[in-house]
Amino acid sequence: MSTAREKYGAVRKQVLIYLIAISLSFAVLALLIGVMGFNIPKAFRYLLTASFKSSFGFQETVKKTIPLIFTTYAFSIPFMIKFFNIGGWGQMMIGGTCSAATGLLLAGFGLPPWILLPVLVLVGTLSGGLYGAAAGGLKAKYDINPIISTIMLNFVAQHFLNFIATTKSFKDPAEGHPITLPLPPEGLLGYVGGFPVSVFFALAAVLFVTVFLDRTKSGYEIRAVGFNQRAAETYGIPFSRTILMSFFIGGALAGLGGTLETINIHGKLIEGFAKTSGAQFGIFGILTSLIVGDACRRRLPATDHAHPRRDRFPCTGNHRALHRDRSGIPEQKKIGGSMTFLSSFISQVILYSTIYTLTSLGMPPKASCSRPLPPVSSSPSLRAAGCSVSSRAP
Repeated sequence: MSTAREKYGAVRKQVLIYLIAISLSFAVLALLIGVMGFNIPKAFRYLLTASFKSSFGFQETVKKTIPLIFTTYAFSIPFMIKFFNIGGWGQMMIGGTCSAATGLLLAGFGLPPWILLPVLVLVGTLSGGLYGAAAGGLKAKYDINPIISTIMLNFVAQHFLNFIATTKSFKDPAEGHPITLPLPPEGLLGYVGGFPVSVFFALAAVLFVTVFLDRTKSGYEIRAVGFNQRAAETYGIPFSRTILMSFFIGGALAGLGGTLETINIHGKLIEGFAKTSGAQFGIFGILTSLIVGDACRRRLPATDHAHPRRDRFPCTGNHRALHRDRSGIPEQKKIGGSMTFLSSFISQVILYSTIYTLTSLGMPPKASCSRPLPPVSSSPSLRAAGCSVSSRAP
C-alpha cells in the first residue's frame, strides 16, 4: 500500500511540475504575442490546432518529428554515463552526406533497390557511429572533454557537407545553393498514406533502444557506469569500452536520422537539411532528451536478501551477474522508448504550431505613399512615384 501511495505521489508531483511549466510557457508566449500586436486568442487557437486541422499539417509534424527522435537518442545514450554529446547535429550531417555520396557514386551501376537501399542505410549509420565514437575515443584515451570535441566536430561535418555538395561530380549545376544531384530512384524511400517510410525506422529505433538498454548486457553496463563509474570499474566493467559504445550508438542513430532525411525527405543532399525552423535538430534533440530524462524514472528493489553483497552494486565480479541480478540499483534514470517518442512528437507539435501561428497572423501590406496603389507592385508608374509595397501577405 505504501509503495502504491509513493508512486501516486511521485506521479502527481511530476504532473504538477509539468502543468506549472506549461502554464508559465503559455503566459510568456501570450505576453510576446500581445507585445507584437497580434490577437492572443486567435494565436492560441492556431497554436492548438495548426498541426492537426489539416492532413498536410499533421504529416509535416510527423516528418519533423522523425529526425528529432534520432537526435534525442544521440544525446540521451551518452548522457546516461554522464557525458554530453553535443555532436548530434554533426553526426546527422555526416550520415546524410556519406549516404548521399555513396548513392551518387553507385548510381551508374544499376543496383536494384533491395541492394542499394540497405547499403545507403548501412553507410550512413556506420559513418555517424564512427564519427560519434571519435569523440568517445578522445575522452577514453586522452581525457578530452566530449563537449569540446563534439562541438568542434560539428563544424568539421558542416564543412565536409559543403565540400561534397559543391564538388563538381556531385553538385547540381542548376542550383546556386550547395545541393547535389538527385539520388537514383532505386536509392529512395517512398511514402505510405502521405507519411514517409522513415517513420517505421523511427519506431524501430524506439524498440531497439528500449530492448538494448533493458534486455542486453551492454545496455546494462551503460546504465551501471552511469550510476557509479568507480563501482562499475571495480566490478569488471571497462569504462573505455562503455564510453566508446555509448557514443557509437548515439552517433549511429543520429547518422541514421540524417540518412533518412537524405533518401526519403529530400532525395538529395542539401546544405541545411539537418536544421528545422532555423535551428539544428541536434539542439532540439538535447532539449527533448532533458525533458524525457526527468520523466522516465524507475525504482527497483533496493535489497536482495538472498545475496546481500549485491546490495552495493548489481555486478558481483563477472559479467554474467549483470543478467542474473539487477536488484541492486536503488534508483535509475531510464530513457524510455515510448516516452521519448511521445515527448519528441509533442515538442515538435509545439514548435511547428508556434511558427505557424506567428506566420499566419501576418499584417496587411503597407505602402510608403498615401494614395491608392495598383495591384501590381512592380508597375512602372508605381516605381516612378517612389512607392513600394511590403512583401508580406495578409
